[in-house]
Amino acid sequence: MSVKSRRINEEESVSPVIATILMVAITVVLAGTLYVWAANLAESNTDGSLNLYTFESKQAPVNPTDASTDSLAILTMTQGQQTSWSVITVKLSINGAASTSCAVPGQTSGSCILVDSSEDATSWTVGEDVTVVENGVDLCSDLNCEMTFTITNIRTGQSLAKTSTGTGDAPSSGDYTPPTPPTGGDNGDSTDSNDGSDNNGDSGDDSGDGSDNSNGNDNPNACDADSECMAGGYCMNGMCVYDDQDRDGIANSQDNCPQNANANQADSDNDGVGDACDATPFGPMTTYYLDADGDTYGDATQTVDAYTQPANYVTNSDDCDDSDATLNVLNSNGNCAPEPQPSVVEALTQTSVVNSIMQNGHKYVFNGGTTYDENTQYGLGDGTYQFSNIAIEHPMAILNAGKVAEISYTPDNNPIVIKVSGGSFSAPYYDFTDSNGNNIDIYNGGFGFMRGQTYVFEANGIASNHPFRVYSDGSYSQSISGSSSTITVTIPVDHSTATGDLFYDCAVHSAMKGNMQILNAAVDGSDYDFFYGDITVTVTGDFGVVSVYCLYHGYMGGQDLLVYGSEYEIADTTAPVITVLGNNPVTIEVGSTYTDAGATADGGELVTSSGTVDTNTVGVYTITYSASDSSGNQATATRTVNVVDTNAPVITIIGDNPATVEVGSTYTDAGATTDSGEAVTSSGTVDTNTLGVYTITYTATDSSGNQATATRTVNVVDTTIPVMTLIGSSTVTIEAGSTYTDAGASALDNYDGDITSSIVVVDNVDTSALGSYTVIYNVADSSGNNAIPLIRGVDVVDTTAPIITINGASTVSIQVGSTYTDLGATATDNLDGDLTASIAVNNNVDANTVGTYTVTYDVTDAAGNQAIQVTRTVNVDSAPNNAPSVDSVTLSTSDSNGLVYSDVTLTCTSTTSDADGDTVTTSTTWTADGTQIGTGSSITLTTSLVDIGDAVYCTVTPNDGTVDGTPVDSTTATVVNYAPTISSVTIDNTSPTVGDTLTCSATASDPEGHTLTTTYTWYVNTAEQTPTSPTFDTTGLSDNDAIYCSASVTDAYGATTSQQSSSVTVSAASGPTTHYIDIQNMDYSPSSITINVGDTIIWTNQESSMPHTVTANDGSFNSGNMGSGDTFSFTFTSAGTFDYYCAYHSSMTGTVTVQQ
Repeated sequence: MSVKSRRINEEESVSPVIATILMVAITVVLAGTLYVWAANLAESNTDGSLNLYTFESKQAPVNPTDASTDSLAILTMTQGQQTSWSVITVKLSINGAASTSCAVPGQTSGSCILVDSSEDATSWTVGEDVTVVENGVDLCSDLNCEMTFTITNIRTGQSLAKTSTGTGDAPSSGDYTPPTPPTGGDNGDSTDSNDGSDNNGDSGDDSGDGSDNSNGNDNPNACDADSECMAGGYCMNGMCVYDDQDRDGIANSQDNCPQNANANQADSDNDGVGDACDATPFGPMTTYYLDADGDTYGDATQTVDAYTQPANYVTNSDDCDDSDATLNVLNSNGNCAPEPQPSVVEALTQTSVVNSIMQNGHKYVFNGGTTYDENTQYGLGDGTYQFSNIAIEHPMAILNAGKVAEISYTPDNNPIVIKVSGGSFSAPYYDFTDSNGNNIDIYNGGFGFMRGQTYVFEANGIASNHPFRVYSDGSYSQSISGSSSTITVTIPVDHSTATGDLFYDCAVHSAMKGNMQILNAAVDGSDYDFFYGDITVTVTGDFGVVSVYCLYHGYMGGQDLLVYGSEYEIADTTAPVITVLGNNPVTIEVGSTYTDAGATADGGELVTSSGTVDTNTVGVYTITYSASDSSGNQATATRTVNVVDTNAPVITIIGDNPATVEVGSTYTDAGATTDSGEAVTSSGTVDTNTLGVYTITYTATDSSGNQATATRTVNVVDTTIPVMTLIGSSTVTIEAGSTYTDAGASALDNYDGDITSSIVVVDNVDTSALGSYTVIYNVADSSGNNAIPLIRGVDVVDTTAPIITINGASTVSIQVGSTYTDLGATATDNLDGDLTASIAVNNNVDANTVGTYTVTYDVTDAAGNQAIQVTRTVNVDSAPNNAPSVDSVTLSTSDSNGLVYSDVTLTCTSTTSDADGDTVTTSTTWTADGTQIGTGSSITLTTSLVDIGDAVYCTVTPNDGTVDGTPVDSTTATVVNYAPTISSVTIDNTSPTVGDTLTCSATASDPEGHTLTTTYTWYVNTAEQTPTSPTFDTTGLSDNDAIYCSASVTDAYGATTSQQSSSVTVSAASGPTTHYIDIQNMDYSPSSITINVGDTIIWTNQESSMPHTVTANDGSFNSGNMGSGDTFSFTFTSAGTFDYYCAYHSSMTGTVTVQQ
């Protein structure tokens, strides 16, 4: 109920009715007062004892932009009671910054504004959404704004609630239309006149005439004038406002300037005090000092505070006399006077040679001088100087204690080489020399090490059993031995000087240890590093006067030797050096994310970058880095970023891989596809008529030119077995003692064709022993397919009858009455041999009775074969008979040269005579090596009858019909063997190179067709070589060595013919070769290799993270530690076998065989 309802119309007369009305009015006033009190109590109760108000916030359904009218958030009262906008303030803080006030409905001033789109825009009710909109100020323009809203009851100054939300990628806005903030003080009513009409949206009167102005909601804070508000309040936008002394619509407790009206709450320096109340609204001012003499030094007693520097004022307050431009800071003696100067100050050249001379003791002389003058000082200004040639025996330090910000110095970047040799158990354990061969004493401290300097220890004949290493900065270096290998050690600028933190030792015998001294010492209570060689000195301010000091000999004339002077300043014209961090150029895959690694400047200058990389578009992009130093020297550097598409298509092979087809069949390729549908082409052919491994290659290229390949292996195989056929009968019967010649078999294969020559025959037929034997035939084709074996049965039988031979003549005549003594006979059998003892003789000769008698001879062998009966006729004559005689016997051969050998026919001819004139017949027998081999006038020699070297002759016995004459032998013929003949002996390579393998070939024949055996002998420069072989390896020979071979051909009887080839000349090989061994999978690949003297091997560690070494067993080579990707090479200059191993993994071993 409005306070104005308490008014009483004094013009009306008092009556009982009015009295009644007055009582009712008083009652209503009391009720209204209680209502307002209760409402205020509820609005102020924010201490948590009663949870009367809660609010929620969320991002507006649109993303923020660079505009200044974005909808930022939606606030919702989720619990509480309807509250007038006139008692509410809403403050917004972005990302924790100072809060700004938002204009509530009915207000228009503020960086943001709350838009109430409800029908009743005068109050906030439970469940009602209001939109926070930028009010001409861009508060948030990206997706990373964290917004905190503080909602306060301005009547009581109590906070009702806080709620937070953030901006992100807003959900789809759909049909969302941002609300339109009011442009004036319109509360949403239809009329703003002051004519007494209703402008509050209520049904009452807005005039000040005392008529009914109560609103439709009976809001106790509704007003038209200040007089309608309670004490301390005022009417603003139709609502009573309280606790706002400057009447700017912001409660005192929330107002950053409650004394002065500032509805915009501007706070330029964000110190919580509004600009309207802040004496320094833009932050603390700077104190400036009067510089009356213009020497850039100010008077500490004359100051002014200002945001901008006034004329004739400076920030420096060091002037001891502001009336004299020649006097400013106190001099080195603490006086306000010019700095005392020596008689001579010589400007130090930017590159100054430092000499150490003997002049009443050791003295330092700069600028390359050769004499020392005690009255001479050297002037330095701001800039960088090079001190060079500082003697190693006079290491120098600049005593600038307390002035380290003005002078800094570092050693030269050029490494110092120290050669290491020897290695023994006696100190100093190793010998050290400098690059000029001068001995240096590290063990006893005669040679010191500079912080920040790089040293290279070079192996110069280190014993293999005492590998050398260095311990520095908490870790060991790799070890070295032999010659040439090196260790690089950089001494950190903060390296400890403690004994034991820098030393050398033997990697195998740690007791062989020598400490290395850091060049550092305390002088006058301050710690200094000392340097020799070349150092860089940087002067960055006035250091006054400083001294130079030698570590070993003190000042050496260096007291107060260097003096600062601005007139010696060296202009800085050197631009910063920009180091692009990371890879340059950088290659990234299209579609990936690129994060630039940035860049740094050597002087710490700020580095800015420009340029963008579109990772969704293939191309070459440039990032440009810029930096400027304090002298205005500008430098730029660029990084090239290549956005590429390197992902090749993925090819999938259809069907089997590998595929197997039978030789002679048809092969149809199944093809291939890609994951992205690119066209796939194929190359390669399969010859199904030829065994082998064939490759079909599939190729696909995507739109970026990335090409992929895949292969299918097609194996053309032969799995069909050969077919064998017996030649002749499968069962053979042969005579015992004869020669068995197998008829053989034939073999055909579907791929190899006729492979009869490859048949393997197992023949165990023994014709000297009766029995049944088998001959087995096997054959396999070139693919290893075995044919079904064939078997031939051979039965060795004896069907040959023995042969009986009469001793003496077959007809014998004796005189009656004489004694007849039979000469008997002999019997031989092809199997049983001599059966003479078994001959059955039937002799019925009666020497006393004239007549003709027959003596019979019979014999049977063990097989039951009966010999043909042989008879002798014995004539018992009454008168004597003269026996016939053989006059001559001639032995002839069918060979045109008169030789006797296997397969030749011999003929025996004779002439006879008989004293009685009887007809003479002859019988002929043949004998070889004392054994009868046949009968008849001729005989054909076979290997079964004679052997080489046998003596063959014929014997002729005459017979006159009555008695035999005396047998006569022919001359003896010796069975000989024709030697083979050689038509040619050749070497296959007439222009060989050292390392080639030569082959010697001989073409020979045998007149008798005997099987021949050939052996070869090689000769180098006429010297016979071993072993004998058709081939000869020329490895190890020298240039222009003469080579020939000799072939010896021998037949089955040992006859040999030899002949040598023409000589060829070997040429030297083209030169040494480089071989490569990979270290991977905990192995050397290959682990064994044969090379020539002069060849080089390069080992490469292919492991991704595991270190290895290549260490010879005999110490002849050692790689030291090899990290991933490291290589080690060694050239072998002598022949021999070199075994090696990994020092970290003893199971890893390898062997190098070096041949001459």
